[in-house]
Amino acid sequence: MLDVLDNFTKKNGVDKPIVVADSAMLSYENIEELKQRSLSYIVGARLANTPLSIIKEASDKLQNKDGKSIRIKTEHGELIIEFSKKRYGKDKYEMEKQILKAKLLVEGKLTAKRTKFIKHKNKENQYVINEVLVEKAKLLLGMKGYYTNIGSTILSNQDIITRYHDLWHVEQAFRIAKSDLASRPVFHYKNQAVRSHILICFTALMFSKYLEIKTKLPIRKIIDSIWNVTEAKLFNKVTSQTIYLESEVTSKSKNIIDLLNKSLSY
Repeated sequence: MLDVLDNFTKKNGVDKPIVVADSAMLSYENIEELKQRSLSYIVGARLANTPLSIIKEASDKLQNKDGKSIRIKTEHGELIIEFSKKRYGKDKYEMEKQILKAKLLVEGKLTAKRTKFIKHKNKENQYVINEVLVEKAKLLLGMKGYYTNIGSTILSNQDIITRYHDLWHVEQAFRIAKSDLASRPVFHYKNQAVRSHILICFTALMFSKYLEIKTKLPIRKIIDSIWNVTEAKLFNKVTSQTIYLESEVTSKSKNIIDLLNKSLSY
């Protein structure tokens, strides 16, 4: 990925690119490689793996104030943590559901292979509630974290958070490619076939975004409206006559086609 980024920045004259990625990318090796290449980064933090001391410090400073954020220096860079009341309610609901499940398992009223908030009590596979993990989960309610090496004088906490939230554009593109454009499943093994498939999928995605911009409609609605607009060509070998059969074009389909024709005429 970094080689692709290097080529892109050189070709397009980008001076200071910022790598924005979700928490799946967060590893010591990845962060170090970004630093070695002098690249700025904003990466989602896995707060559950963060030391309890940092979580307690964040909790004390945030004080459950909606929209408040802080910065804490760590080995991965500056850790920005934001508190959200909306996220708090969702996290609390999920936590209570998991704790109830853990209690039922400890009491022998539930059989489950994987359950959060429990730990082995002894070799006989008896379980007890992991109180330390429960305490940490309670402190984390409503918190979301982001690692970055961009100083607060360059981008504020809110700027960092906003840049990270722009990832939804990428996630939306993946959803469109996989579902609306039906680019999956893929059964290619040779390098050339894989590259060709990626090129076709990317070109289709590019066309779909163009159609959405010009019609101001989602690609799913465009596909559903014009997919059945077909034309059949029949050739009579006896009479050498060619007959064209056209499907009926609905008003909705015609409106979309007119919008596209209008945009292509400029």
